[in-house]
Amino acid sequence: MARVSVTYPWRKVLETLYAIFEYKDPETWAVSPARGIPDEDALFLTMVQYNLKTELAAKNLYAQLDNARARGKNETSLQVQP
Repeated sequence: MARVSVTYPWRKVLETLYAIFEYKDPETWAVSPARGIPDEDALFLTMVQYNLKTELAAKNLYAQLDNARARGKNETSLQVQP
């Protein structure tokens, strides 16, 4: 899951990690992981889907790598948020 979140643009990350889910319910925080995604990752997927701070933190990891690649760097240190 970590590889997916830093390798692909955000739309592709969502397509890879989540099965098609018809509604978001902030009361129950239901998620539908894609086939092959372990149940152990459901908590992270839930937080990404329903918590804006978690979503922005996850998107930021890819953005840092994308910016480094745009500057011609193949390696960079990632800064993670608490």
